[in-house]
Amino acid sequence: MDTKHLHQGKNSQAYFESYEALEVHELMLKDKPRCDAYLEAIKNNPSDFVGKIVLDVGAGTGLLSIFAASYGASRVYAVEASDIAKQLQNIVWDNALGHVIEVFHSRIEDVELPEKVDVIISEWMGFYLLHEAMLESVLFARDKFLKSSGKMFPSSARILACPVSMTNHIENHLTFWNNVYGYDFSSLVSIAERNLISKPCIVFVSETQLLSTPQVIFEFECQTVLADQIQHIESKNLKFESDSSETSHGACLWFEVIFSGTDKTVVLSTGPGAPKTHWKQTVIFFPKYLSFGMDRVLEFCLDIRRASGSREYDITLELKDIEDEVIGANEVPEVDSVKIRLLKALGLDPEISAQVFTNGDEELDMD
Repeated sequence: MDTKHLHQGKNSQAYFESYEALEVHELMLKDKPRCDAYLEAIKNNPSDFVGKIVLDVGAGTGLLSIFAASYGASRVYAVEASDIAKQLQNIVWDNALGHVIEVFHSRIEDVELPEKVDVIISEWMGFYLLHEAMLESVLFARDKFLKSSGKMFPSSARILACPVSMTNHIENHLTFWNNVYGYDFSSLVSIAERNLISKPCIVFVSETQLLSTPQVIFEFECQTVLADQIQHIESKNLKFESDSSETSHGACLWFEVIFSGTDKTVVLSTGPGAPKTHWKQTVIFFPKYLSFGMDRVLEFCLDIRRASGSREYDITLELKDIEDEVIGANEVPEVDSVKIRLLKALGLDPEISAQVFTNGDEELDMD
């Protein structure tokens, strides 16, 4: 795959321009679990950072580069493609770290470094881990610049899934139309429902909403995974045994990344029950809502496929054959499926952007 060609397309240009917005960086810097995980991984692994050469891919405003320089790196190459790199250079000077951190205003695919590096650090994760497809650029940097003995931070990643009850969300966005100031607006319910299942919902989910034991649907080592292996992820026949009699409205996705340092391992989880992050969780609604029932088994397949030449992913969910009594009032065909896409990168789609920053159900308090 020609990653250089891919990352020079129109889609990527808009992606990089979206990261010129200061509020995007404010959101990430106020995400304490995110920043703390990187700080803990760098600070508590002196064997991997003290006296080492570090490459920060997609450095943004430079916090990770500053962490590395502050905890012993001898040299840090901070590569940032968006125009926020100009501010990154000022931040480096303001913190008297110009002797350690060298800023490159460039895409990683176009950079030539003077030497190989010992460590690559990057915060490349998107919704459900893969959204925005930044990982490909990190893998490009790994293959070109990382020493054979080098390390990747984070070191590994995994996507998890679990059936979820979204009763409050349904009431807020569907049942609402049945009584608007005492008037019947129920004719809009079918439109609202179609809108609901046509796209992922980026929302906070509590542990109490999970209806079974979560399962890992995809995992990989950043040191060895190939770009082709993250283009198409297919999870066949995921079977979940119910822990609850609640109605199941969809599948909840989230991710974890692991920093496997020489001295200490650090885990950043974005799942229900973990400290809240700006990634929240991603809910894919089922075509039919299911009365799951205690000791019942729910089976579905997830297919996450990269759109050709784009940073977008198609997500297809297939709901497998379910016994009638499990479903309740509605009969589900042998295979019901819904195909959806997160249409644009962070900050480009107003609807997605609104979900990221405020979300109608609950705001993310990072102060």
